[in-house]
This record gives sequence, C-alpha cells and structure tokens, in this order.
Amino acid sequence: MDLDQLGTSLETLAKACRVPGAQLAVLRRGDIRLFEFGEEEYASGRAMTRYSQVPVGSITKLVTATLTMALVSDGDIDLDEPLGHYLPDLRRLSPDLAGVLTPRHLLSHTGGLASEATHTVRAGRHLGALHTVRPPGSDFSYSNLGYCLLGQVVETITGMSWHEAAAAILLKPLQIEPCFVGLPGAAPTVSGHSVHHRCRPVDQALEPVEAPAGALAASAADLVTLGRMHLPHEHGGSAEHLVSPDDLAQMRTPVDGADPFGLADGWGLGFAMFGDGWIGHDGMADGTACYLRISRRRARSSRSRRTPTRGQSYGASSSPNCGRRGSLSVTATSAVCPGAGYRRLATASERTSTASSSTR
Repeated sequence: MDLDQLGTSLETLAKACRVPGAQLAVLRRGDIRLFEFGEEEYASGRAMTRYSQVPVGSITKLVTATLTMALVSDGDIDLDEPLGHYLPDLRRLSPDLAGVLTPRHLLSHTGGLASEATHTVRAGRHLGALHTVRPPGSDFSYSNLGYCLLGQVVETITGMSWHEAAAAILLKPLQIEPCFVGLPGAAPTVSGHSVHHRCRPVDQALEPVEAPAGALAASAADLVTLGRMHLPHEHGGSAEHLVSPDDLAQMRTPVDGADPFGLADGWGLGFAMFGDGWIGHDGMADGTACYLRISRRRARSSRSRRTPTRGQSYGASSSPNCGRRGSLSVTATSAVCPGAGYRRLATASERTSTASSSTR
C-alpha cells in the first residue's frame, strides 16, 4: 500500500467500525508518517492529535521487558537467576517457586503462572503467595502476573517505583513523555470507548500492582520510537545504547517451549513472533485496542488474527503491509465495538489448557 493512502484508509475503516478516534504511525527506511482521525473522547470536540496518549494495555509489557533487559545489559539482572535472589519475600511466600522461576521464564510467559493475579494474590502494590497452572519452563501460559513480578524485581534493584524506573531508564532517554493510567496526578489520556448501540466513554480500571503489565499510555508515534530500538541503523534504528545489541536480539528470538497456540507463532523475551519475520505485541485496555508490528527483513505480508471485537479486527486490518526490510508499523485505536464489553477476558471455551488468549 502507498503510504500516502493510509490516512484515507484509516478514516474509512474507523468510520465503518464506529471507532471514535484512532492513530496510525508508520516508519519505513527512516521516513515516518503519522495519521490521526476523530476525537480523544466521543462528542468532546477534542481532536485526536499525533501527541494524544492512548492507554496501550499489554504493550506496556514491552516497556517492562525492555527495562528488564536494560538491567541485564548493566549486569544487575541474570536472566537465569531464581527470583528468590531478587525478591526475598517470595522465598517465604512461595518457597518452591522462588528457587525455580527466573526472569527468562517471566519474560517469555513460560513460568507456568496464571494469567491474572487473584484476590488472594493481590495485596495493594505487592503480590502474595503464587501458584502455577503448569510447571515452570514446560509450556507457554500468557501471564500478566509474571510481568507484575518483573516489575517488582525492577523496583527492588533500582530502588524506584516501576513508574519511576520506566520513565528514568527508558522513556525519557527515548524522548517519550511518560504517561501512565491509574497514577495519582497523571496527565489525562485518550478515553476508551464501549460501543453497544451507543458509543460511550469508559474509565480505566487497573490495580496498582498490575502497572508493569498494563499501565502505559502512549501515542502511536511513541510506539514507533520504542520499536526503532529493534531496527538496523540504516533503516531508522536508534537507542541501542540503552540495551546491548545482543540483549535486544534475545527479545526477538523465539524461546524453546514458548508456543502460543494461535496467539502468535512464537515468543521471545518480550516480543511475539509472527510469520515471515514480523515481531510485535497487541494491547487491550479498557475500551482501547493497540497493535505494534516490526519487520527487520523482507516480508510478504503482515499476519493478522480474527478477534472477537470489530474494533480489534479494524486495528489488525489497518496495519499496512510495508513489505520492505527495516519497516515498522504501529496502530493505536481507542474503541471496542459491539458484543465485546470493554474489559473482556477470554471464556474457558476460548482458551487452550496452557495458553490464555487474553492480551489485555
């Protein structure tokens, strides 16, 4: 697709799918194009701009993964050191897991942990005793809980909150304005929306302990900036000084046993792997849907998945097939559509025995 046509395509798809506002950013061979449509909040009159920050849900995990790998590059984290080394309280609460679970397991969703922290595990900003649904290292099991644990490792090592560490170590050096949902005094973000006959704004509901798995708000252009870390310099790559090239490569290298069963074709230390050399991550927050795709080599097509909401299908279909080496595309949409609910998790019949299909 000609990049000049993307603005028209974005508007056409957004209107067809009743999406109140959307952004699209594409970087190809160092040339970035930004497109926006609609409003930050339905009927508010506040236009969606290139600077509007959208709650990006699980794409936050890429920030937590990159932050973790920055600490790996600095020698502060060993990917294969048991978590009990970094989280002494875990040795008391879950002694069996404390000596087995590692950062590598958590980054690749192979820790065997449940997807969500239950009420018996949550305790304000901290996590209690843990239980597994599969033996660590045996299978893929998508887990928000695992990334919450990584956030606690980051906090223990840096002496900062996860928000502070993400801002100081990663976002500000990349010149991304830090913005988080659920943080007192935080800047306003684009509203999520639910569309059930009428389009209605919805609030973000994220517990503090879940921040490392889903608290980031960012523009599509911000996500391009994050993705540029994984492109060659001659195609617009940047900021490898924050994470070593070898550790960046580990983020996009498939991990043995990380078979996402239809969610993707493989999983690295943070990134999902898609056919023909594409990597990326999806993010669903309350009433928002966001997609990041990166290609480092020639690809015939960008893999897309059918999803249970029209808003998600829109986001996947509007990601352009750049089809060139060193191309990167990002879509951020602020809507979910009929029949989905605004914070829908997969039902039991939609899950496999070991892989959660929810990527909130």
